[in-house]
Amino acid sequence: MKLYHRISVVISLLCLGAWVYAHLGYRSPGAHDGQGPDPLGILLYLAAWVVGGLLLHSTLVSTWLATGKHNAERVREGSRGLWVQAAAWAVLAFCVWPWLSL
Repeated sequence: MKLYHRISVVISLLCLGAWVYAHLGYRSPGAHDGQGPDPLGILLYLAAWVVGGLLLHSTLVSTWLATGKHNAERVREGSRGLWVQAAAWAVLAFCVWPWLSL
């Protein structure tokens, strides 16, 4: 389970990094220009849900490791994973917050 946890955290952080890179480099075309929604903006919005799902999965795995009755090494690794996940959730929330406050 330890290897599964590490792989899960690495994949979720890589996906978050790729999404944040795409999000910060994205410039929306002029609003209300009569051309309909921007396809790249829609993909970024949908990808945010996928990244959130991956983060949720690795957070649940970290929680399972941190609160389970395992040896101390696994509990420590789960606790560290929870701190990493908390930082990742903060980054995602910071990037998505402007969409929520419309």
